[in-house]
Amino acid sequence: MRSGAAGTSEPAADEPERPRYVPPRMFPQLVTREAEEGEEHVYGDATPLIVEWREAMAALLRADRNGPALRRLAARERLWELEVVLVGEHGLTLPPMTYPWTDRQREVRVWELREDLRRLHGERRRVLRRRWLRRLLTLGFSWE
Repeated sequence: MRSGAAGTSEPAADEPERPRYVPPRMFPQLVTREAEEGEEHVYGDATPLIVEWREAMAALLRADRNGPALRRLAARERLWELEVVLVGEHGLTLPPMTYPWTDRQREVRVWELREDLRRLHGERRRVLRRRWLRRLLTLGFSWE
């Protein structure tokens, strides 16, 4: 019997790992709500932002169900800020769209998101004002 590396069934350590097959996507600009296998190859440097966007979407859904007003506003603000970056800087299209946006549609969407963020900041100021007024009127017993 021969001893040595020829009889072993283990792969050699020198061989690089072969890349996994990633099926081609018809529209790589479309972001999916759920993570898919190999999406880091499709989205490139936008992948961490997309993961964060999905987490922000989940946080918004949780806050909308049972969160105080300021938490809901903060969750919505974070989601919209991420959407501005994904759409404006990376040229991606967000759900529920099924076809990629044109350049003009992306410009309009970014403008709408920025306007929504501006309105959201005003809403936050009003909520904070109401909170402090309620605390003042209840001598600090109402904390929300």
